[in-house]
Amino acid sequence: MQSGPDQGRRKRPVFRPKDESPEEVEQARLAAVEALRRLEDEDRLGRIRSGRHSAERQSGVKHIHWDKCSAVWRIQYTIQNGPDQGRGKRLVFRPKDDSPEEVEQARLAAVEALLRLEEEDQLGQARAGSYSPTERQSGVKHIRWDNRKTAWRIKYTIQNGPDQGRRKQPVFHPYDDSPEEVERARLAAVEALRRLEEEDRVGRISSGRHRAERQSGVKHILWDKGGALRRLEEEDRVGRISSGRHRAERQSGVKHISWDKCNAVWRIRYTMQSGPDQGRRKRPVFRPKDESPEEVEQARLAAVEALRRLEDEDQLGQARAGRHSAERQSALRRLQEEDRALERSGSGRRSAGRQSGVQHGSSKTTSGADRGTGKQPACRPQDESPEEAERAPLAAAEALRGLREVDGALEASASGGPCAGRGRREVPLLDGLFLVVGEAV
Repeated sequence: MQSGPDQGRRKRPVFRPKDESPEEVEQARLAAVEALRRLEDEDRLGRIRSGRHSAERQSGVKHIHWDKCSAVWRIQYTIQNGPDQGRGKRLVFRPKDDSPEEVEQARLAAVEALLRLEEEDQLGQARAGSYSPTERQSGVKHIRWDNRKTAWRIKYTIQNGPDQGRRKQPVFHPYDDSPEEVERARLAAVEALRRLEEEDRVGRISSGRHRAERQSGVKHILWDKGGALRRLEEEDRVGRISSGRHRAERQSGVKHISWDKCNAVWRIRYTMQSGPDQGRRKRPVFRPKDESPEEVEQARLAAVEALRRLEDEDQLGQARAGRHSAERQSALRRLQEEDRALERSGSGRRSAGRQSGVQHGSSKTTSGADRGTGKQPACRPQDESPEEAERAPLAAAEALRGLREVDGALEASASGGPCAGRGRREVPLLDGLFLVVGEAV
């Protein structure tokens, strides 16, 4: 639809034939043509009516116009005088229906309201005109007349003192519109402004008196009115002295001991060189109870003492390892010398494998019924103590020596050598274990 109350609305009626016969299709088409004609007639009638209403909806008065979207008369007026100066008035007058009579009645109501607004505005202008321009000029800086508040207003910003930068805006109302009351309010505003300026001047004098004290004498440092800057400077100075003192104390002066700044502790870093913990890293930590120099020094001494104990343990383990190796080398040399002596004496043919008997802890018998039989006695320490570790290799060497003596005696008996006529004797093998050699053999 192009006009009327349904303007912009789409009409899409449907006309379905009863069946597919040509007569029914033609009848449905004729019904659609008749409906379209009716719609066009309604649209044409709405266009005529809207044209007539458009001529009627011209108010003919300034500040009043017709709002098509809301279908209302609207007043748009700005007050020029009085306490509401500069304020916009937006009044609406809606007709009860679309009839020309209701539209006209709403327009007349809008005109009447506009006349009342203009009268109020003229009354405010007359009141404002009752004061001469010289009476509303205060003649003093920072004081002016506020038309909206109908009062004298001070606008002053404090320059010194605790309220520095704060804006003062006191207002002084006259009791009525008489020139005497307006002048009285103006004088009160002037007196209040003088008091504000006096307070500001006193604050400026006070700040100037302390200006000499506020010169720090140091670049990049300014004076803080509350004294917080001086307190910060004092704390910073004390911290600088303390940090310098602690810096010298926190150098341990001992290798493997260092200060851990992140955790505020003394840390030992030491790697064991010998003993059962050889290659193991030691990282003990010693934390002072607080940041006082005494506690830091006490923790450092504790770390030094612990490091000394670690070094003593490491040296003791190294000494024990050296002593054990020396004893094993000595036993090996003795056995090798005995083996070479037996070979030189021609007591028998020795196996080449006997040269390493001590190294592998084993030997072979070369004579008697057990000729060629391997002997592998085991000498196990009873625990992991150093004493047992020393006793086991010595017992093994002694057992090997006994086996060699038995082997030599059996060979001599078999060949009828110088040992054949010897009597019975006992050869020690292990602790509490002996081998009997003599006539019985």
